[in-house]
Amino acid sequence: MPSSVLAQAVAKQFETRSDAVIAGPISLDLALSPASVAHKHYEGVIQGDADVLIVPTIDVGNVLYKALMLFTDARSGGTIVGAKVPIVLTSRSDSVDSKLTALAFAIAQLKGGAS
Repeated sequence: MPSSVLAQAVAKQFETRSDAVIAGPISLDLALSPASVAHKHYEGVIQGDADVLIVPTIDVGNVLYKALMLFTDARSGGTIVGAKVPIVLTSRSDSVDSKLTALAFAIAQLKGGAS
């Protein structure tokens, strides 16, 4: 599957970083649910405790984002990475908190706090 190949390449590119644990490809349940990790006997470095999710396309990201916002109490803020400057990613229905969090992410990227 092309997205799995891409996820593996991204994880490999960042495997030497000491300030983050980057793994992939990994399913959503294993990224976010310790119960799923235990049930599936998953032994990867991410154990249902992922802080950041990276998706292969904006379509996938949009579906994931809308589902999390509609069906959970998740807190969010998004930016698109890879352009000359961070691009703040918000939805018209986002809360003020989500919009401010997205701006904070963008500012951190500009200051070199995220890459």
